[in-house]
Amino acid sequence: IDNAGDGFFATFQSASQAVLCALDLQWRLAHGEAAERPQVRVGIHCGEAQMMAAPQPGLPAKPVGLAVDAAARIMGLAQGKQILLTRSAFDAARQHVVNGPFDTTVVWLAHGSYRLAGIDEPLEVCEAGVEGLSPLYPPPNSPKAVRDVSPADEDTLGWRPAVGHEQHRGTGPGVVV
Repeated sequence: IDNAGDGFFATFQSASQAVLCALDLQWRLAHGEAAERPQVRVGIHCGEAQMMAAPQPGLPAKPVGLAVDAAARIMGLAQGKQILLTRSAFDAARQHVVNGPFDTTVVWLAHGSYRLAGIDEPLEVCEAGVEGLSPLYPPPNSPKAVRDVSPADEDTLGWRPAVGHEQHRGTGPGVVV
């Protein structure tokens, strides 16, 4: 619903719809026939946004609110091909999204809390992705977001696998949940 600089803002009826759209987008970019493949990054957050009236006729209305800011900060934290979510979106989507495009298995990771510029409390940052396509590692600190985990807590971050699930063996820390 908005084009903001080098990014786009879209709304969905549910977090699971947003994740499925993001997974489909990443899959199509990686497996398309285009010679040049952009490394798109996605940030997903659940919350309320309002449309601010256009400042002058002919210009579009703009989405505003803390949820819009949080989604932009999460997207800014993501690396190329990475789909990051806040904990609320993560919990809402993972119960409904099992398979991604072409029956790929979706990997769900919790990366811990980050302090985001302009947001008072730390937010938990999580990732949804596909093995071999998505980064599946915690995003590095940026000027607008800093990881809020002490090095001593790094090994205990996230969840333990449920019965019948193995620990994720990707390139960075994380556990399949």
